[in-house]
Amino acid sequence: MSAAFLRYELRSDVICLGERLKAGWFRPCTDTVPYSQISGALRWAFGDADLHAAGHFCHYEVDYLVQGPRDRLRDISKLPLRVQVLRQALGSVYVLANEASRVLPEEFELQMGALRSKGLGQCSLRRLGEVPADVSGVLGTLNTRIPLARQEMFRLREVHMPIYGYLFEPTSPYTGNYVLSLFEGTRAVAPPFLLREFCHEDKRRDLRVDEIEMLRQRIEECDHVWQRCTYTPNFLDNVGAVLADHGFGVARTFLATREERRESDQAAGLKEVLRLLETCPRVQQNRGIGRLIIKSLEAMRPLRYKQARDQKRRAR
Repeated sequence: MSAAFLRYELRSDVICLGERLKAGWFRPCTDTVPYSQISGALRWAFGDADLHAAGHFCHYEVDYLVQGPRDRLRDISKLPLRVQVLRQALGSVYVLANEASRVLPEEFELQMGALRSKGLGQCSLRRLGEVPADVSGVLGTLNTRIPLARQEMFRLREVHMPIYGYLFEPTSPYTGNYVLSLFEGTRAVAPPFLLREFCHEDKRRDLRVDEIEMLRQRIEECDHVWQRCTYTPNFLDNVGAVLADHGFGVARTFLATREERRESDQAAGLKEVLRLLETCPRVQQNRGIGRLIIKSLEAMRPLRYKQARDQKRRAR
C-alpha cells in the first residue's frame, strides 16, 4: 500500500525535548523530533487521535538553563536541575497523510516539549508540500524516534542494526505507557526523508564538526604556540582540568601563577591556546572539548616544530 507524508517546516525560538533520567541533576535534550512528542502535540492542538508524525532538527544552537522544580505543597524549591535546550531551532516534521491530517492548516502554532509553563516549546509550523513514501525504501541511518508498533506505518523495513529505547505513549490525558521504540542511529531500510544520509538540511549540522577542525588548524598554524617550548603531559592535564572545571578566567589565572616558574614558556604558549579556544562557540558550550584539545596538544605539533624539538634534544 502506498502512502504519503505532509512535510512541515518547524521553527522554535527555544525548545527542550528532554530525555528522562531518573534522579539525575542534568537533563539532556535530543536533536530529533520523536514520534511521541510531535504526535502528542498535534493531537492536543487539534483533538484528533489519528495524527501521526515524526521529524528531526537540522539547525540549532545548544544552551543550558538552571531550573529549580518547586514543591507547591511545601512551597519550597528542590535541588536545581541543569537543562539542555535548543535555541533558534529549525527542523522538518513529516505527518502521515490521512483524513485527519488533510484538514491541518497551511500554517499553525503549537506547544511541544518540557518547561512549557516557563515559555519554552512554542513552535511554528509551515507546510512545504507532500512527500511520497517509497515503499521499497533505501538502507540508511534513522534520524528520528519511532515506536516499533508504528514501524510499518512509517515504512521502516529490514532493521539491520537496531538501537532501542522507550517513548512515552499517552493512554489518557493523565496516564500513559512506555513503549519499545527505534531510536536515531538505527540502520534500517526506510523512506529517504527519515534517514540521516538523505536529509539535505543535515549538511548544515556538519558545520558544527567543521568548527572543531578549523579550530585545530588555527592552533597548528599559530607559531606562538609551538616556538618556545615542549609541553609536558602533567602540565597539560592540570591546565585542561582547570579549564573544564572552572572556565577560561580561572585557567588564565592559573597560567599567570606559573609565568615566573619553570613552566613559564609552557604558560605563555597555553595562553595563546586559550585565546583560540575561547573564539569557538562549541568549546564555550562544552569546555570538555577544550580540555581534550589541550591534553592532545603535543600530538598536534606540526612536523617542522617536531623536527626542531628533536634537534634540541639531540644537542643536549
